[in-house]
Amino acid sequence: MINIKDYLSLSFLVAIFLLLLIKSGFAQSDLREEIQQITAAEDVMGLVAKAWCGDQVENIYLGMRDVDRQLSINADTKFRIASISKLTTAIAALYLVQEGMIDLDKDVSEYLDFQLRNPRFPQDEITMRMLLSHTSSLQDGSGYNNFLSATASENPPPISSYLLADGTYYNISHWRTEHPGSYFMYSNAGYGLIATVIEAVTETRFDQFMYETILPALEIPGSYNVSDLDDISNLAVLYRKTGANWVPQFDNFQGESPSPRPLPNYTPGQNGMIFSPQGGLRTNTEGLRKIGEVLLGTNVAFENGFLKPETREFLSKAEWIYDGENGDNYF
Repeated sequence: MINIKDYLSLSFLVAIFLLLLIKSGFAQSDLREEIQQITAAEDVMGLVAKAWCGDQVENIYLGMRDVDRQLSINADTKFRIASISKLTTAIAALYLVQEGMIDLDKDVSEYLDFQLRNPRFPQDEITMRMLLSHTSSLQDGSGYNNFLSATASENPPPISSYLLADGTYYNISHWRTEHPGSYFMYSNAGYGLIATVIEAVTETRFDQFMYETILPALEIPGSYNVSDLDDISNLAVLYRKTGANWVPQFDNFQGESPSPRPLPNYTPGQNGMIFSPQGGLRTNTEGLRKIGEVLLGTNVAFENGFLKPETREFLSKAEWIYDGENGDNYF
């Protein structure tokens, strides 16, 4: 389990997402004081904290979203929310499950233009259920970073080049030595594959499907594509402190919105990792609140029927439980 202070000390805190489930009101002043103490002690560039109970909502804004331009964080500041992005990617997949477009337990090869197999277990099918729960036996092996860099190019390679033995970015280390479905190993590549399946069944680019269909339905502001953001100056720069200097790591656009990415030869269903389904959603703390509401079953998407109760039930169900040896539990 990551200690929040350890995490704060590593880099600019993207956002603090505090969901306070309490019977009565909470002391906003106490919360602010505690967070200010952490911010000072750990030398944090800036953060947002949101807490709510029923209709009562409190927000705390501290620090800056852009140190070079001296821009402060505010209610509309969006952050790259990193791996929380996987949750909305999973919600999109489950929406397609409830709509009958994806079967959780069908061989995902049937949605792709290649057969997906762990080469050590060529008879074992890999399913969407396994991919969503990080038990597919796919992992981020030695070729992952090179594949990710190539995916950022103008002509991204197909994801099959990472997964198949004859692929340019393939390495046997991309696959576990345990049977699919039997072992937990957190996998960014697995969520790239989920997005590829989403593209294949919707015939729509992943970022566009999320921006046009899923995020609006859940009332989550933002996008997986920074070109969609209406105020690029209110997107937080993500920093890592090196010595006495804050070094930008992501989203240092200096107020200039990037041009839409040219993808002249891309067909949806080839490589859904292009717009980072594993970590690239930019949203604000209200967006994080809306994600929390999906987990609680209180999001408006349940009220209007966009999401069904069984989708929320699946999200709250344990698909994998550590028994001491059936997965990497990250200490």
